Amino acid sequence: MQKTMTHKILEKKSGKKNIKAGDFISLKVDQCFAHDPVIGILKHKFEKEFGENSKVWDPDKVILFQDHLVPAKNFESRNLIKIMDKFAKDQKITQYYEYGKNYGVCHILILEDCLTLPGETILGTDSHTVTAGALGAFATGVGVFDMVSIWKTGEIWHKVPGSYKIDLKGHLTDGVSIKDIILEVIGEIKLDGAKDMTLEWQGEFLDGLSVDERSTLCNMSVEAGATSSIIFPNDRTMKHIQNNAKREFEVYESDKGVRYDKKLEVNLDNLKPKVALPHRPDNVRDLDEVYDDNIKINQIYVGSCTGGKMSDIDEFIKSLGSDSISPDVTVIVVPATLKIYKEMADTGKLSYLIQKGIAVESPGCRACYGVHGGVTGDNENCLATINRNFMGRMGNPRSNIFLSSPWSAGLVAKTGTLDIRGAK
Repeated sequence: MQKTMTHKILEKKSGKKNIKAGDFISLKVDQCFAHDPVIGILKHKFEKEFGENSKVWDPDKVILFQDHLVPAKNFESRNLIKIMDKFAKDQKITQYYEYGKNYGVCHILILEDCLTLPGETILGTDSHTVTAGALGAFATGVGVFDMVSIWKTGEIWHKVPGSYKIDLKGHLTDGVSIKDIILEVIGEIKLDGAKDMTLEWQGEFLDGLSVDERSTLCNMSVEAGATSSIIFPNDRTMKHIQNNAKREFEVYESDKGVRYDKKLEVNLDNLKPKVALPHRPDNVRDLDEVYDDNIKINQIYVGSCTGGKMSDIDEFIKSLGSDSISPDVTVIVVPATLKIYKEMADTGKLSYLIQKGIAVESPGCRACYGVHGGVTGDNENCLATINRNFMGRMGNPRSNIFLSSPWSAGLVAKTGTLDIRGAK
């Protein structure tokens, strides 16, 4: 029986053979994580169900991140951090990413430090956990009650996803980037087009991509409703993993000729720069289709687990070049992790952005989460490299969010409008 790499992983981690989409399995969890916004309710439910002195099943496999609420915007946020500090200490959690140290957006730290590895399972209290599929792992988000159970048992009752093959053909032309690919896919299959499925990315185009670039594809797969997203590790990915892995792992690959439940072929040769219009990530248009709509942009936000990686910021900088930004637009750049922030400082990229009048904030989820660090005002239009543009996503339901690649964001920064014909 031919199998996908996802089904091979799930069989290995459940001990059940010949699984198929729709089956329910008891899944062994290799790593799990949670972050600051949910720590209060998680701790409360954990102690309520299992007792105040109850311990997690394995303190080496529970990861905690401070990323959404740091630096604290109010005393409630700070109190959640205090709860996390105490919980980590009481439980003897060995992988704790605290603000001010080696911290940042959880999904990118997982990739940087290889907190999960090929063939493993990682589950987190965040829908964008799917990002880790860029390392060849089964990665998916779960709710608070599921995580409470995982903390205690190290297992979860999970539905086996179906398979959705995304076949990338050809090569990208100048000005078109990875973000445009995933926007095209979401626009094609829509918000629920991959519900209860794993998006598996294939095609020779993937061979040359970095972990950063692959993660963008996996990250936004959940915007199409996917349970998970996965890419077989290429040589660049394997080199990164081998340089950072702290334990043995097993790589799985889909069998040749395996039958997928759904397929989509994307011709990269003909792909154009994309923009997702408010208020849905699947409301995707070619950017040149909206030139005549006279859409002014008040704020540009380059950041998040989708658009705050070093490759994203480099793309944005390259797009800006030596040109000035429009006086009518505020530009905010938020590196995803402290490692990226340090690299920006060490290489002069931080100074380059500041000299252009661009605000560079410290790492974290910031305005993508909609609580601080770039919240939009009433009737403002924000072009962002984040993953979602639902109403209120950046903190204000009376504003509009447009999604684009970092390259397109650089061009829009020069014109202050979605009409980028005047930009180089």
